[in-house]
Amino acid sequence: MSLNNRIVLVLIGIFSFLGILMFVGCSVDASVLARKNISEIVDTYFCGTGDFNVSISSGKREDPYKYDGKKGNLQEFSVIEMSVSSQFSEIEVEIIVNEEVLKQILSLNIITGRYIAELEKIVRADDKVSVKYKNIQVDLVCRSNEFIIGSEKALELGINEFNEEIKKLVSQNEFLGECYLRVLDRAEDNFENIFWYFYIFAENKTTYSCVISVMTGEIVVRN
Repeated sequence: MSLNNRIVLVLIGIFSFLGILMFVGCSVDASVLARKNISEIVDTYFCGTGDFNVSISSGKREDPYKYDGKKGNLQEFSVIEMSVSSQFSEIEVEIIVNEEVLKQILSLNIITGRYIAELEKIVRADDKVSVKYKNIQVDLVCRSNEFIIGSEKALELGINEFNEEIKKLVSQNEFLGECYLRVLDRAEDNFENIFWYFYIFAENKTTYSCVISVMTGEIVVRN
């Protein structure tokens, strides 16, 4: 083999190797892509029981908030949900955060049977929070402070659980879907059982979800 042919073969090998490196370098892990498409993540959760049961969740979520498989701009938010016997479609409550009193109208969600509203004030984990309705006050406890599995770890567990499904939703190094992480509770059992709820909504309308223990990280339900 002539020297020129050897040089050509060496150059071909070098360029082939560089091509492989470029391909690997451009290929992004599916889980990394999914983490970039978080449309909602709750990190702080309060709840309280008494003559009525109430919870407040805070974190970040997209605005506008809609299921379309695409992530929007994230904004801080707090949402209050309340279970109480009432014949009205709306009720007025007072929310006391560190002695600051906020009056809030809650609307009945006919699907969940709870009264709900988005708060203008963001509730932090170290805040002192109470809710008053018809002169009856319920003090809330920041239960997320007790979680062994925090929101970031729960998000990691949820994404890892659906890693193969997420790979199928990746096109041209883009994840064609959005992820949500919320707290799943039951006011009916006085918030005895609380879980993380991880949800994927793809652009093609495919959905995946799982329920994660806040104490062990175990996947207790997978859909």
